[in-house]
Amino acid sequence: MTNCKRKRVSFHLPKRRSINPIEVSPNGVNPSTSVGTHTDFPNGIIHMDFPEISHLQPVFTQQEQFQQTRASCALPATDNWPGQYGFSVSFGPQEKPTKSTAWTYSEVKDKLYVNMGTACPVRFHTTHPTQRGTILRCMAVFTKPEYVTEVVKRCLNHSSPGDMTNENHPAPEHLIRCDSPQSHYLIDFNTGRHSVTVPFENPQAGMFYTTYLYKFMCLGSCVGGLNRRPIKIIFTLENEHGLCVGRRSLEVRICACPGRDRRIEEKHFEQQRDHSHKVLGKLLNVQLQRYVMN
Repeated sequence: MTNCKRKRVSFHLPKRRSINPIEVSPNGVNPSTSVGTHTDFPNGIIHMDFPEISHLQPVFTQQEQFQQTRASCALPATDNWPGQYGFSVSFGPQEKPTKSTAWTYSEVKDKLYVNMGTACPVRFHTTHPTQRGTILRCMAVFTKPEYVTEVVKRCLNHSSPGDMTNENHPAPEHLIRCDSPQSHYLIDFNTGRHSVTVPFENPQAGMFYTTYLYKFMCLGSCVGGLNRRPIKIIFTLENEHGLCVGRRSLEVRICACPGRDRRIEEKHFEQQRDHSHKVLGKLLNVQLQRYVMN
């Protein structure tokens, strides 16, 4: 809502003219008019308090596809929650994750590896149709606690007007883009976080999912942007009132060689897992020996 202040305006009236008293309700509002509030009549002067608009929120047209939203939680939830519609996310069959692949998803890490500016198809599933007015929101957050309150945005170089990827685009600073003519790019009033929304379409006949194409417009190594800080993307299904009815989050690495980085991280993950199993096995053997000796 628009923030309003009240401004006192004085009217000088002729002394020969009589004035009928103005009825004022207990809360100070004149019931006969909603324009102002009567206060007193000293020396033939009527003082009225009128609303004075001190701030107008910026309004953007649908053609600009750029809006601002109401305040939300400072720390967005990242736990997966299928909700009432059984909301989930998947990725289609991929070719062999070679070094030159444009994007690849690791089930072991539950992590997406994608090249900058590549259209990545994401599949969205629901167990039954959603209601009219449901939207799909995508937002990026930093995963480390020391950075989680900061806004994830593009670096100055890639978000500059001179960058060819920003030509005729309404939100050059937004990291995530959705290739849909109905997508809207938003900034939260309270936190400043960026997000992109699109009307959620139920699967077509014979299909079990709906696909949207997402692009990530900055590298993870860009100074002044992600700056090698790990991020998660949060997909939320929201009803017409803006309430979350489903959530799915996953880690994303935006890099030049998605296939190579996936293999390196999966290998490191498996080595850590094997080491943990060995340590656990040794501890169990020690406990078993103590039990037998006693």
